[in-house]
Amino acid sequence: MKFNCDKCGLCCKAINCQYLKEDNTCSIYETRPVVCNIEKTYKVAFKDKMTKIEFFKLNERICNILKSQEK
Repeated sequence: MKFNCDKCGLCCKAINCQYLKEDNTCSIYETRPVVCNIEKTYKVAFKDKMTKIEFFKLNERICNILKSQEK
């Protein structure tokens, strides 16, 4: 299972990330912090608290909230 990111950039814009490029890609993608990597964040901080599916669904909900605020 992999998190389905559509690369809208809204999560990065919400935190004013300095590494977000104009095309909504990350300029430091290969060395980005753990918090910017859904897979690693799950393994480090949430693995013992919820399933990966639950964590991905939670992140998807947050993503959809950000998208709804953009309209």
